[in-house]
Amino acid sequence: MTEIQKVAGTAFVVAEFRNDENQEAHPLYRDPFVPLFLDLESKKAADRISRSFPPVRNNVRLRTRYFDDQLRLQIERGRRQILILGAGLDTRPQRFPDRDVAYFEIDAPTTQAFKKARLEENNIDPNTTYIGADYVTDGMLDLLKRNGFDFGLPTHVIWEGNTMYLDDAAVCHILSDLMGRIASCSTSFDYFADKVIRNETGDPEITDVVGRFAAMGAPWTYGIDNLAELAARCGAKVLDCVTIADLHRTFWPGQPLASPLYDYYSLCTVHNAASYCCRRRTAGIVAKAPSATSITNALVRRRSMPQGIQFTGDYEVTALQALIPGGWYIGFACKRCRQHFAILSDPTETGALELSGAATFSVTCPNCETRSQYSARELVQFQAAQGGPSSTA
Repeated sequence: MTEIQKVAGTAFVVAEFRNDENQEAHPLYRDPFVPLFLDLESKKAADRISRSFPPVRNNVRLRTRYFDDQLRLQIERGRRQILILGAGLDTRPQRFPDRDVAYFEIDAPTTQAFKKARLEENNIDPNTTYIGADYVTDGMLDLLKRNGFDFGLPTHVIWEGNTMYLDDAAVCHILSDLMGRIASCSTSFDYFADKVIRNETGDPEITDVVGRFAAMGAPWTYGIDNLAELAARCGAKVLDCVTIADLHRTFWPGQPLASPLYDYYSLCTVHNAASYCCRRRTAGIVAKAPSATSITNALVRRRSMPQGIQFTGDYEVTALQALIPGGWYIGFACKRCRQHFAILSDPTETGALELSGAATFSVTCPNCETRSQYSARELVQFQAAQGGPSSTA
């Protein structure tokens, strides 16, 4: 039987919640590996946590989709290493294998030994380098050095379900090390508002679920109220930040929000200065299939040209085989599924393009087939790398 206690034990509770999505007809994700880690004791522990507050299960389901989407995006942008801190029973090395990407996981040796054994018993390649240690107290950077981690490679860090068990000094130390020592690094993590930690939300159900985690020896101790300030202290910039409530409205638009906790729980991605757009061997930010895109009243010009060029009509978002080094692209993110795509905008000229004026882009997403309107402000102009970090407009 699995022992479900203290912070390490929360991995089994989270795994049970994550497994809920496998029962859905139209799931946010599939995780065929997580059932290998579950048993009657893990189910009982998860039920104890969620008995008085079922919405806590949705937190995990929605955040899993967010971290999955960010992982896909960062790999497409050229990340060659994925570091998972406090990995628990994370299965992304198995769910997102890539021959050009190396995975590293740091967590308690007992948790890693259990996970590794269950995977190998079922003839599944773990596809990761396990580092059995406490990344906070045992020195994260030294642990990585001793285990073949390359600080010069573009890296994405998954830091899921960890910050709420730490304190400000530990969070800032870890984030500063990641941003300062890895040449090109993005990091996705989640956090609660400080009101949740201090039991000041005024919601008795939230107070109760906080107490249930404390009762199993895993109290929530840290919240964040000003992400931009924290990021700046640690040498990072915020790329993306959403609440669980935002994701709930995106993926389950017909369902009412079941708890105010969704507005107090956030997920974000930050990066250091070198990390926004990296070279990818086979693809950059690409569409998965052709999709009609009409661009109306969009003024697009090269910075070196005194006059703009008017673009109207229909354009195809195509699955590019590779980004042309030095080429400039218009990138956008689907408003529903958050997948990222690109339109080749200037493959030959070295000057960047500028979007200005009252541009309106009507795009059907190739991934989820949702049609959305985009203004020039919602697009990003970027240049494919030429042997080094790309610039962005």
